[in-house]
Amino acid sequence: MATNTPQLTKLAAWGALQAHYQKVRHLHLRTLFNDDPQRGDRMAVEAVGIYWQIDSFDEWGVELGKTLAERIIVELESKTMPDLKHDSSTNRLIRYYKTGIRKQNDDR
Repeated sequence: MATNTPQLTKLAAWGALQAHYQKVRHLHLRTLFNDDPQRGDRMAVEAVGIYWQIDSFDEWGVELGKTLAERIIVELESKTMPDLKHDSSTNRLIRYYKTGIRKQNDDR
């Protein structure tokens, strides 16, 4: 079955994330915190960073990850099930999330 689903790795944001990774891949987390003592106060580790293998302690990497996430936030917040055009895993997670939220609201 043919699909029109865009591949994550073909997005411009993915390319920017890969380029950024090449710049920071040899940085040690200890160095980043030593150079910026307030870094820990500003950073929050999010599950999406683990899922997408984004170094959540790297602020620019987090920003690029947010750019990727903007593609699905509208779908997550919509009142109806949108026409999903992501990879199958992302589509499945969105459906799972929206079905769970709808069920919780129906139970109230």
